[in-house]
Amino acid sequence: MSGSALPSPSASQAYFTLSTLEAGQIHLPERLYVADADQTIVRRCPTLSFFLRHSKTGKLVVFDLGLRKDLKIAPSSMQWVRESGVILEVPQDVAESLQNGGVQPEDIDYVICSSCLFRSQFIANMLISYFFVVSHIHFDHTGDATPFTQAKFLLGAASEPLVKASFPANPDSSYLEDTVPLDRTEFLNPTNWVPLGPFPRTLDYFGDGSLYLVDAPGHILGHLNALVRVGTGTNDWVLLAGDTAHDLRLLDGVCQICVYHDGSSAHVDRTVAEEHIKRVRALRDEYGVEVVLAHAYRWDQERQHTYFPSSFRA
Repeated sequence: MSGSALPSPSASQAYFTLSTLEAGQIHLPERLYVADADQTIVRRCPTLSFFLRHSKTGKLVVFDLGLRKDLKIAPSSMQWVRESGVILEVPQDVAESLQNGGVQPEDIDYVICSSCLFRSQFIANMLISYFFVVSHIHFDHTGDATPFTQAKFLLGAASEPLVKASFPANPDSSYLEDTVPLDRTEFLNPTNWVPLGPFPRTLDYFGDGSLYLVDAPGHILGHLNALVRVGTGTNDWVLLAGDTAHDLRLLDGVCQICVYHDGSSAHVDRTVAEEHIKRVRALRDEYGVEVVLAHAYRWDQERQHTYFPSSFRA
């Protein structure tokens, strides 16, 4: 998949130090995401969050907030957790991960939620002989925003209507009313964003080539990825891919997205999601960029050297 080259570093290029944060674990049945999956396989996956520190300004950014320690979840979402076979563990949340590394949550300047909108209607009565499945929801990305008292929150613009009609005012909503502080939230509209690499819509948020927000359609409305420059070299990039795919085999193209009995999937638009997966695959294979999925299986075991206060390039 051809596209423009990624920007070369300038003589005084700004970049981010990037670290993984612990933000809980989620046990995901493969049957919810991968076509022709073994119905018995459940993978214990991290709900990855990331801490970024700007090399020149010292600005602090958190990408995704993982799970809440108190597991406070809207009733409709909790119903899905119980009925789908998903198990949640949160020995340490994002705020604690930061504090244990010497950073206080109130010091954070920006929080970026990769996927903060989901379908307002569940797949009704999808109970079949071997599993129950509903449309994908995102309580495992929004965590607990309350400790981040000074941060600006960045969300995709399509998330705004549902965020503003949250539980309990809207009893059918799968968002809690304190999901984000609305007075400190910027809803980003990608309509006029510009192409970069294989992606048609990106935003150089800080204007210095250090962090590009990527419109990542298909999985859910408002879904964002982040292309992060992690050094001053030509190939010093990492893509934080959120829920672009729930399994590395989907990114590799060796497995297909599971289609449920009613024709839906874990993505609101499976065809568009597959196109974005192809773009992310091209970024990895043709541009040599490391790609990190939010639920990267065994990441917490194999990539411990990236966890805060250590970093990707330490």
